Amino acid sequence: MKPKPKPVSDQARNVLPAPVAYPQMAQATTKQVSYADAVKNNSEVKKKVESANISPNMDFNYSRLEATVENLVQTINNFTTTMTSMMQEMLRMQSTLLQAIVNKP
Repeated sequence: MKPKPKPVSDQARNVLPAPVAYPQMAQATTKQVSYADAVKNNSEVKKKVESANISPNMDFNYSRLEATVENLVQTINNFTTTMTSMMQEMLRMQSTLLQAIVNKP
């Protein structure tokens, strides 16, 4: 026996989704993250950390950290490219649907 779905409150039922500007959203998602920016931001954060907070026995493996940051930047760029493609496909579908509605006999 399936559990009954929870009733939706009147407040939640009356909430309309905000209009989304897909072209602007697609443009915003095309900004790629550069490796240099990621490293620069990381070094700026390191400067802000007081040396008293860092244990002298801690061994920072910077080459491993660098590889991790590089991998993360690549992952972000791949995700951005994928999302941009999806947004373009959604815009194409939206355009096709709108044309079908407008040209309806």
